Amino acid sequence: MSPAGATNRGAARSIPTGWCSGASWSCYSEEEIAQWAARIVAWRDGGEPVSPRRISSEPAPKAKARDVFCYFDNTDKLHAPANAARLLGMLGLPHGMGEDGRFRPLPD
Repeated sequence: MSPAGATNRGAARSIPTGWCSGASWSCYSEEEIAQWAARIVAWRDGGEPVSPRRISSEPAPKAKARDVFCYFDNTDKLHAPANAARLLGMLGLPHGMGEDGRFRPLPD
């Protein structure tokens, strides 16, 4: 599942979608990760995501591009790396996770 506006630049391999077994409530679903990917793409490209949670009633100023930083703070910390790798894959970025669910060093 690819979020709107995200492109796969060929830098990332797919992550096994079943890696976070559905039995865990602290593992983000594919749909949730795709929603975050779409938000990140909107922010990165200088826009604003649809239905953002806001602390201000003022919209964010338009920008050409933004740096976006995010992290996963899962209750079960073991799922955070897989969720982050899945998000990176959806954004077309390198992530280092192999098809077997194990991380490997990224090439320089």
